[in-house]
Amino acid sequence: MSLALLTIFCCSLNTIAIEAFTNLTGRSTLSFLTFATFLFMVINGLLNRQIFLRRHIPISLANNWVIGLGVPFPLIIVSRSGTLVANALLTFLLQNRRYSTSRIASILAVTCGITCFTLYSQQPLLNKEENNFGFPILFFGILILFLTMFASAYLGILQENIFAKYGKYPEEMMFICIQSVYRLTSTLNSLQITMLLTLRKFLNIFFSILLFKHKFDWQHYLSTILVLIGTFTFYGGHKKFIEWMRLGRREVIEEEERKEKKI
Repeated sequence: MSLALLTIFCCSLNTIAIEAFTNLTGRSTLSFLTFATFLFMVINGLLNRQIFLRRHIPISLANNWVIGLGVPFPLIIVSRSGTLVANALLTFLLQNRRYSTSRIASILAVTCGITCFTLYSQQPLLNKEENNFGFPILFFGILILFLTMFASAYLGILQENIFAKYGKYPEEMMFICIQSVYRLTSTLNSLQITMLLTLRKFLNIFFSILLFKHKFDWQHYLSTILVLIGTFTFYGGHKKFIEWMRLGRREVIEEEERKEKKI
């Protein structure tokens, strides 16, 4: 639990630092940051490698490219918030995992909550957005966007399989800045990891609103409640609450029976 909280808050602080940096330098530096991170970790991985893996899946740069292909920003938000649904779908198809109705409902609630929260947060930018690209380029960008969404979801499944096959070596994964994510991957399944990372995205936006003084309306409150309810249900909080209610009711009944016996 402590490692999960550390992962969420460290990743959120990292994203806040990136937002502050891009506010100063512009969004054109995002690809350079991605390249610098990859370069640093490749060099570090070559120096400290313990096992050798041949298969690698490039995804991060594709997420940057779609911004320059005229893809509407709301669609980008939906796709990046939809990795939780994509992971649940892929684990069902590839690993034959079945989830309870409450867990599926919690996944949909968290996904909808984060999507709405992000859309409302970016509304001023969305109103100014113009698309100067033709349909073929736009269609190609949308195709890349959804391929990367499912590729990101599959990456979590692949990492889970790698740990099962080669052993738990979280240091061998790609980014030191999210090393705790891979330590979690060695102990949790891919859907649980995706849920934590999805919640991290929500916290990124939440902290961004607080620190950079963005507008916070009633829609944000409603989306936040939806995310909290979904998270509470995902981790079985509703079952514990029902059990607690039943236990309390049982204690009341037993107390009433004891009073009746005394009378």
